This record gives sequence, structure tokens and C-alpha cells, in this order.
Amino acid sequence: MTRKFVALIIDDDLEVIKQLIDFLALTNLFELPLHATNGVQALITLQKQAVDLIFLDMKLVDMTGLELLRLVPNPPPAIAISAYPGFAVNCYESGVVDFLPKPLTYARFLGGIQKTLIRSLPILPVEAPAQVPDITPKPVQPPVNKPTEPQLSTPFIYLKTGRKTERFIIEEILYLKAYGVYTKLIAKSGTFVVNDYLGNLEKGFNSNQFMRVHKSYMVNKSHITKFNAKMLWMDTINLPIGSRFRTKVQEYLKDLTVTQSL
Repeated sequence: MTRKFVALIIDDDLEVIKQLIDFLALTNLFELPLHATNGVQALITLQKQAVDLIFLDMKLVDMTGLELLRLVPNPPPAIAISAYPGFAVNCYESGVVDFLPKPLTYARFLGGIQKTLIRSLPILPVEAPAQVPDITPKPVQPPVNKPTEPQLSTPFIYLKTGRKTERFIIEEILYLKAYGVYTKLIAKSGTFVVNDYLGNLEKGFNSNQFMRVHKSYMVNKSHITKFNAKMLWMDTINLPIGSRFRTKVQEYLKDLTVTQSL
């Protein structure tokens, strides 16, 4: 049997802390993680507690994430998290193992964990030789005698809507539409306004499932029911195919067993 790892989450956003706690629980590799909301609190925690991995926000209330790392002698491996992709280059140059853009996605998080475990965290064997652990998400059983909620093992994404962060089941998202500095997310359960540009959100969605078809639209491929050279349909919903995206869209759609509109 192998001991579980200890992670420290350093972020002043409590929603992000909760999201990472949920993500770590799904891997079944970590103890209940420690967390700190500022640099000073994190430094105190690191002095008192041995930590295997740090999740580090790049903009803390009292210092930057990279300033914090420089204050820690022999810091543990760190995965940077930030809503500003421009920080990525400085992070990698400073020895950070991986960079996770906000809003966080579970698939991208798993990639960072796997990279960190392989490169930086040899598992300490108790009875068996060390090996790379299985990080396949483990299903979470719903509470007994309570209404069944979507299990956390179902692919989902957290997005900022107004002053709160909401979880959206990937399969239930139909498409996203540019809406000025915001983006409208149209799902089976309704329409939501997300606090980010469509171009930024596109980076957080899996390209195997979502496709940009127009400067103003990104669609969930699994909901496309028919198409022609200039338009595609999701049942009764029809969306335009932009001329700049047409070649790529047609290359994908020509291999699908969907009914082409005449």
C-alpha cells in the first residue's frame, strides 16, 4: 500500500480552493489538502508541515506566487494557477512544473497532476515497488435517501457567472455565443452569462468535443444533427458557419453520420 500525498492550495478565492479540493478527492491520491489564502499564511504552513505539491495562485493579496516560491528554501513542486495566461512563461522559467489557466477544468488538472507525479514525486513504496499511480477519476456515490445529483466523475467544467462560480455538465452544454466581454452559454437547463470572452473560454474546452464554427459561436459536436455548407443544426436550433472556419468545420462534418441538409 502507498501513502497518500499532501497538497497545499494557496489561493484567495474560496471557490477555487473548494474546486481543487473536489478535484484532488477524485484522484484518490491525496490526503485532505491544506490551504492558505495569502503568502504569509502559506509560509507558516510550509514551515510546520511537509508538503508534496503546491497549487499556487499567481496573484495573492500580499505577494505574487513567484515571490512566495523564492522565499521558500527547496520548495516542493508547484503547479501555478491563474486567470492570466501571460504569467505562464515566467512560471515555467521559474521552475514551476505546470500552469493551469482559470477557469480550471478537471481534464487539464489531471494532466498537471500526472506530469507532476511522473517528473517530481516518486511514490514511496511500503510493500510494492514504486509505480505511476492510476489517476482515473473514481465515481462518487450519491447520499442515501437524498435526491441524486450529477456524480463528480461526470465530465464537467466550472465557470464564473456573475459573482459565483457554477459547475456545468459538459454533455448538457449545447453551444456558446460571444456576448461582448461576456459569453452566453446555452445548455439543456437554460441560458447563462459567463464572465469571460469566448476566445478565452475556448482554451478551457476539450477540442475533441467542442468546435469553433464562427467568430461568435462554439458548439458541442455531440449535439450536431445536420448541416450544409453555411449552416448547422442542433435539432431545431440553427447556427451559421463562418467563412474563416468553414474548411475546418466541413473536414470534420464530412466524416460524421449525420443527415446533410439539402
